[in-house]
Amino acid sequence: MIVPRHVICVLGTWSDFSSIELPDGFELDREFSILEADARMPRAFEVSADRVAPSMTDEDEAAIAEHSAVAYILSPRLPANEAVWTSGRVLQLIAKLLDDGALAVKCESSGIAHGADRWRELAKRARRKDLLERTTGLRLAFVRRPLGDDDLLYSCGMHLLGARDVEVTASGEVFEDVAWIDLLATYMLAETPERGIHEGEGFRREEGGERRVLRERKCTRYEPDDFFHNPYGYWRLA
Repeated sequence: MIVPRHVICVLGTWSDFSSIELPDGFELDREFSILEADARMPRAFEVSADRVAPSMTDEDEAAIAEHSAVAYILSPRLPANEAVWTSGRVLQLIAKLLDDGALAVKCESSGIAHGADRWRELAKRARRKDLLERTTGLRLAFVRRPLGDDDLLYSCGMHLLGARDVEVTASGEVFEDVAWIDLLATYMLAETPERGIHEGEGFRREEGGERRVLRERKCTRYEPDDFFHNPYGYWRLA
């Protein structure tokens, strides 16, 4: 299994990369980082922008257009039992980079981008003591949804938190479908019982509500070396 890692794209105005301070275990990808503008970035950030909670402002878009350097930062690998902790470090690093003058950030490992203020807000949330608050901040920061193929909607990015992604049959009510995805993702990160979650179990959004059944699915949408590949697979809510 290829162990996931964060690949973070950071736009700035650096004349060299020596001023970027990285914590232990993080590294600058010098092969792909460049000290010049990349004309693809405005479109790349537009495509990656979170559509469920839009946060890209006119100021963010102007900053992206004005960048003169692109840094790609690699996190340590993310074994499942360390993924939440390490992703928390990544989110705090993003907030620090923005505070130190970076212009914009997107997560290449799940294809999601937020505005600068939203990244800072989620980093603050991920520092709270409450487990639900912390993991929700991380999920909202790094997990993109809904993506779609055929008649399914699914999430991408839970591999960065050591868990399966979630897929549901598209109902035509996209925010209802997202609510199912989000609730199961939250359950996995903050409320999973010690016995774990198992194939064939039922799941409800609320007591007495509709019951759906959990089905295990492998990740075949993306090749194993793709940033988006989830080696843990998916839970399908059938």
